[in-house]
Amino acid sequence: MLLDQSGHFSHTHHAEALYTRDRFVERYAERTGRDMTHLGYHEVLGIFKLAVISNRSTIAFIEARPTTNGFGISTRAFAAWWSAPRRW
Repeated sequence: MLLDQSGHFSHTHHAEALYTRDRFVERYAERTGRDMTHLGYHEVLGIFKLAVISNRSTIAFIEARPTTNGFGISTRAFAAWWSAPRRW
């Protein structure tokens, strides 16, 4: 977060300091010496893997099987926590 001189949050960002996708790929290729011509394939493969994981998690949640989310919390416990009323 950026604060202005009065200490309030500023909505302005330094966009020139942020990498664009093309600049990020270019810099990665420079530093590693790897060929980036097949990057699109690996992007699609990664998205496909995430879809498979998401689908499996959704099916387990719908069927209410007691699977864990990797942190030792079962989907039933998570569903109970998520649906509980919030007291902010």
